[in-house]
Amino acid sequence: GIDRINYSMYLQEAEKPPTKVDLLAFASFLETEANQLPDGNLKQAFLMDAQNIRAIHQQHVPPVQQSLNSLKQSVWALKQTSSKLPEEVKKVLASLDSAQHFLTSNLSSIVIGETKKFGRTIIGYFEHYLQWVLYAITEKMTSCKPMITAMDSAVNGILCSYVADPLNLFWFGIGKATMLLLPAVIIAIKLAKYYRRMDSEDVYDDVGTVPMKNLENGSNGYHKDHLYGVHNPVMTSPSRY
Repeated sequence: GIDRINYSMYLQEAEKPPTKVDLLAFASFLETEANQLPDGNLKQAFLMDAQNIRAIHQQHVPPVQQSLNSLKQSVWALKQTSSKLPEEVKKVLASLDSAQHFLTSNLSSIVIGETKKFGRTIIGYFEHYLQWVLYAITEKMTSCKPMITAMDSAVNGILCSYVADPLNLFWFGIGKATMLLLPAVIIAIKLAKYYRRMDSEDVYDDVGTVPMKNLENGSNGYHKDHLYGVHNPVMTSPSRY
């Protein structure tokens, strides 16, 4: 990990010069030695080498030295940061554990609270809109108030008094009749078995056609001269003489 880096080694290497030999001093030494030589190709070669060494120093050594300085500063900053890093990591882990415990214990209450807050926000938007509508109607549309009042009166008078109320009474009557009819039908069905079923014939509609046999035998009780104390002239047997 980052705590195992040998920062001292990197700092020591960064303190070292970019080259093992001072190139400017070496170029000066070559020029001095070349000036002691007689004129010729060797002397010119030494002088050219000295110039090339100076050019190499100017092109490469300063950028490398600047990079080494930057590296040294970076290593030093990293060393300072890494020394505090374990404590910071422990603090972060402790914060994560605390946050996890808090969410585990209070998640439901947090959700409920945020839901209520969101609901209050939405309701606030609607209340603000309703206030704006009320303001627009009462303040901005005052000139239309007589027409609005007339339309409201016309709608209430025509629709409510002449349309809605009769329809309500009509449907109320149908509903009440239906409620009373259903129990009557059920009771009638239940009591139907107690009613006497009678078969009638047209021949008995005329009293004169009643067979004498039935009147004499009195199978149905109609042969009596007096029925329940009342004289019955129709059912009185005619004289045989």
